[in-house]
Parts: sequence; structure tokens; C-alpha cells
Amino acid sequence: MIGLSFDIQGEETPFPWVEDWRCLYDLKTGTFSVPASFAEHNRTALKTPDPAPK
Repeated sequence: MIGLSFDIQGEETPFPWVEDWRCLYDLKTGTFSVPASFAEHNRTALKTPDPAPK
């Protein structure tokens, strides 16, 4: 299993980010896959910033 996270910091305009998106990598075939058991978790991995207060 591979867990991926991504964040851009220090920007004036906050960007969406990813926290612990999961996939599998098959060493024999060299392919990535996302099993159904990971799909539900991955739907919650994309985070969006709260709107800036006015």
C-alpha cells in the first residue's frame, strides 16, 4: 500500500490538498490500482480550504 499526501504551503490563496490517498502498486506488472476497499477512504482524502472570512 502507498499513502500519498500533498499540500502547497505559503500561498496567499489556499489550495485544495490531499491527505493519505491510498493505492496499491504491483511490482510484477508495474501498475497502480485502487481497490474498492480504498475507494471510500480516498473520497475523503481531498481537502478543501475553508473560505476566507470577510
